[in-house]
Amino acid sequence: MNIKFQTLILQCKKSREIIEFSPQISFFHGKISSGKSSIARLVDFCLGGELEHTPDIQTELVYVELSATIGNNEVLLERETGSNKIQVSWKSKEGEMGSVLAPIQNPTKPQAPIWGDSVFNISDMIFYLLNITPLKVRRSKYQSDSPLVRLSFKDVRWYCYLDQDNLDSSFYRLEDAFKKLKIRDVMRFMVGYYTEQLNNLEIQLDELKDERKSKLGAISQVTEFLKEFNYDSEAQINEVIERHKAELEDAKSQLSSIQNTYRSETHFVDDLRQQLRELNETLRKEEEALFDLKSQLNVEKSLRAEIVSTKFKLAKATEASLVLSGVSFECCPNCGSDINPQPTNHEQCPLCKHTSLETEQPSFDQSEMIRKDLTSRLNDITESIERHSLALKIQERRVRAQRKDKSSLDVRLMEELDVYDSSYLSHARETERRVAMLEERIRGIDKIASMANAINKLHEEADKIHLVIERIKREIEDETKNLTTARDYITDLEKTYLEILNRVGVPGVTEEDKVNINLKTWVPSIQAGGDQALTYSFYNAGSGGKKTLLNVCYALSVHKVAAENSLPLPTYLIIDSPMKNIGEDVNRDLFVSFYQLLYKLSRGPLRNTQFIIIDKEYISPNEPEEFDIIERLMTPADPDNPPLISYYRGP
Repeated sequence: MNIKFQTLILQCKKSREIIEFSPQISFFHGKISSGKSSIARLVDFCLGGELEHTPDIQTELVYVELSATIGNNEVLLERETGSNKIQVSWKSKEGEMGSVLAPIQNPTKPQAPIWGDSVFNISDMIFYLLNITPLKVRRSKYQSDSPLVRLSFKDVRWYCYLDQDNLDSSFYRLEDAFKKLKIRDVMRFMVGYYTEQLNNLEIQLDELKDERKSKLGAISQVTEFLKEFNYDSEAQINEVIERHKAELEDAKSQLSSIQNTYRSETHFVDDLRQQLRELNETLRKEEEALFDLKSQLNVEKSLRAEIVSTKFKLAKATEASLVLSGVSFECCPNCGSDINPQPTNHEQCPLCKHTSLETEQPSFDQSEMIRKDLTSRLNDITESIERHSLALKIQERRVRAQRKDKSSLDVRLMEELDVYDSSYLSHARETERRVAMLEERIRGIDKIASMANAINKLHEEADKIHLVIERIKREIEDETKNLTTARDYITDLEKTYLEILNRVGVPGVTEEDKVNINLKTWVPSIQAGGDQALTYSFYNAGSGGKKTLLNVCYALSVHKVAAENSLPLPTYLIIDSPMKNIGEDVNRDLFVSFYQLLYKLSRGPLRNTQFIIIDKEYISPNEPEEFDIIERLMTPADPDNPPLISYYRGP
């Protein structure tokens, strides 16, 4: 799951803050109350997470924007504080562009998808951008017929974001009765105990069971309906139809004889022709309206694409202007030669000598107004497209209906030209009435017969579906039996976890120990010296600092095994205070060994994983030139190392 973050933009009341991320390692460190942890929370907030309303966030933040690469798409995620919806705009490498306002969760009342046929919320949108079908698992792990429920991207995020509050008090929410089942399902899916093929088979099986159930229900309802009219079998219905057909042939023969005897000269049917002329004119106007609607809809779709493209251009232009604002040039940006200082007044640019009024950059307020205006226009044009699409469907139905009326009127005109009202027509009226009655009766019985045929067809389809269900059940059994590599991944994860614990130097862990992962609870336990009687885990490790290390090392192990075996896990890891509860002076060796290991993994098996690290102190790599690292010191009051919101000075 390729996900890489590029920039995080905070639109505050008095400034626009830009936090850039390295594709490899971004390290934020410094004093408390400088907004370090808020960076991680805001990234998670843009992906659908919750946001802790600290004083600075609560009083100063207006909205936040995250630019990222998701799958093969360049994506902008915009969310206002207090909102439960996220504006998602994207542009793919193939040129597809789109923008939707995605809710965090599915609405309580059934609503139409926000994109395509299966995208209803931000989780579905992220899976869509990753080109992954949203995962579905059984609600109950003990009942094979339990309904399928979706795994959301929020469930996957637990393995990619270790927040500071839970590092020493919770092991991946596995103790939470409401979250532990889905958290386990994510791990089962990742290591292969629950493959995408198995997921698709179970979804298909669930859909086929519902389809067969509906067909059997329809058979029961139609059978009860036929019994009310005393039709017990298809043979009985056919016998009645044949009897009425014989009577109809006799009546038609009598009518034909009357018409041949009393046929006279044909006359024009003026009323019908006048109706046809009026109907032709009306149909022409309706078809013109249909063409105009289609043209208007194409224009609006083109306009929506232009607005989405403009949003991307605005985001990049704003970032560039903020980065370059206030820059003084010591060398020529074109050729690199030194610039000789020349006397200028305070209103002139020292480089191009233009007045400051000519080079003044647009204000943050103006950029915000443009962004809101583009979003408003995008929403307006989207609503207009929906209205015109609905009007187009209505107009198409109206045109089809009028074409059908015209065709019926043409047929009627031809019939009236053959048989017209004459003095002899009264002799045929009774016979025509009898013919019409028999034809209508036969049509009615034919419909009933079609119901009987439908029952037989439904029986055949239900039987076919039953065969497919049995086949899929066998495929599910075979797929389950073939999940032998999952055990290998678990063994690899156990060995990797023990290796990382030892390389970090976690107190009390030795190379003679053994790690065992309980496949029911998915909690790894450590057996001291390999002795099962001396087993402990996160929940009885005792020390808060040791619990933190167990959490962080497990996260590194999971991502390392996933990267080495191409397992489905997002390619980012956010760790907020990995050295929480660990004194940097007393346990300096732990600090250094952990970060040097992280750097080594980042250069090796986790080179495609993006790390965002937040801690109190920065430990540089032994060979910094080999890494792409963004390191930022943050303090509450130092203007050279400002806090997250640069102008804020508060609690």
